[in-house]
Amino acid sequence: MNIFPQVEDSSPTPPPRLSGLFSSSRLPLVSKYSLKSLRLKVFDAYPPEVGERTEEEEKKRPEDMVATGFLVEINSSGDVVFVTNYHVVTWRTLENDYVGDAFKSRTPRTIRVELPSEFTQPEGDSLDEPARWEIQLYDGDPGDLLPLWFQDGNHERGELRPPQTDVVVFPVERERARCLDRFVYKWDQAEGLPLSITDTLYVVGYPKSVGNFVSSTPIWTKGSVASEPGMDPDDRFFIDSRTRPGQSGSPVIAYRPGSTINSAGPAGLVEEKAVLQGVYSGRTDKDSDIGSVWTMAVVERIAYKIPPQMHNGKPNPFTSSYARSHVEDVDLPSQR
Repeated sequence: MNIFPQVEDSSPTPPPRLSGLFSSSRLPLVSKYSLKSLRLKVFDAYPPEVGERTEEEEKKRPEDMVATGFLVEINSSGDVVFVTNYHVVTWRTLENDYVGDAFKSRTPRTIRVELPSEFTQPEGDSLDEPARWEIQLYDGDPGDLLPLWFQDGNHERGELRPPQTDVVVFPVERERARCLDRFVYKWDQAEGLPLSITDTLYVVGYPKSVGNFVSSTPIWTKGSVASEPGMDPDDRFFIDSRTRPGQSGSPVIAYRPGSTINSAGPAGLVEEKAVLQGVYSGRTDKDSDIGSVWTMAVVERIAYKIPPQMHNGKPNPFTSSYARSHVEDVDLPSQR
């Protein structure tokens, strides 16, 4: 069931997509919300540059995790945060078990965040917009590591303490957020849409199994609300959706495509719109199509724990060491 108010479409022809962002004929019209899901690769060491490993060395290398994340500004605060799952940055469940045999006895150290490369600024543009960047996960030496993310609950140096919710948040420096504005969701609690059972939602992320075929934009997986929203004390609900590994950390949205009608808006246009509903956390088990969604109330609660000065690149004043999300540009358009 569509949760947006219905507007009668009296156009005699199929409505055009209104969400194209580019005038160049070489680029297709795409949904602006496809640009807001970011592909992640999570490494247990600093990721090498392309070409530094031989093909044989690459085959022997342990598997890295593929996942999804997104950027969001909360309640028009001007501060942007990066959001994904706890199990993505730790390779452990909330019960402190490893997420799979391939990740046992390994500690992830770095996330590589990849923007849709076809849609970053072309060379020579004045905007300093990276095609990818890296986020350091820990501060300190091995055995004495301090996590750099924020979560429900506190950290202890050298010890992972699983939170109650499978959500982590990193502060994003304001200058970087300004450069990445069109990749950022805007979420305001006052503009939220109430959910009901069977409402249609979309999980917009990067399933690992199709990464070689659709590399630049995410897959939109349709689902429906499968549990009564608001009944879980942990701010979680469930959806019935055929997701796959790699979509953990995806934004879950209610979506209305753009359309042409006779009586609404300038020139009879209804704008494409999406409303963030939460963070996808994966299926309840590998044989199920029921998946967990943590609500935006969880993201809001964690984001408000971030000291404001960290959005200006300052260290966290509540830790004894330099502890902030370290972001390093790897591939700026001007360097291509």
